[in-house]
Amino acid sequence: MKILMSAVLVALMLSGARAGDSPSADPASFTGRISDKSHVCMMKDSLQPKAGIAHDYQGKRYWLCCEMCVQSFQENPDAVAHAEDPVNGASVDKATAPAYAVKGKAFYFSSEKTLKTFAQDPSHYAAGS
Repeated sequence: MKILMSAVLVALMLSGARAGDSPSADPASFTGRISDKSHVCMMKDSLQPKAGIAHDYQGKRYWLCCEMCVQSFQENPDAVAHAEDPVNGASVDKATAPAYAVKGKAFYFSSEKTLKTFAQDPSHYAAGS
């Protein structure tokens, strides 16, 4: 019985340690590199707890959280599909750009170099957003 209780306790501790590592655990508080863009609403630039709706445009895949965001995307796709790199101001395509989140808000970058610069001091670059 002690062994079973110990195993359960260890499993609970390990699952809790990993919870903050994933945007799906608590998207509003997640800060870090975004590796799975299916959890980003590219209309709102916010992390979502579940994978969104895939929307293909000009051969690229964009992710949106709801049908209202899909409709908004369809009304002005070029505006929604692109973002400004907060480090150097370059226009980037959200579907292909490296992405990083700060407290659940997604930022997109023209290169790994600008993402790394941003990640060193997000508050410096994210303050204007």
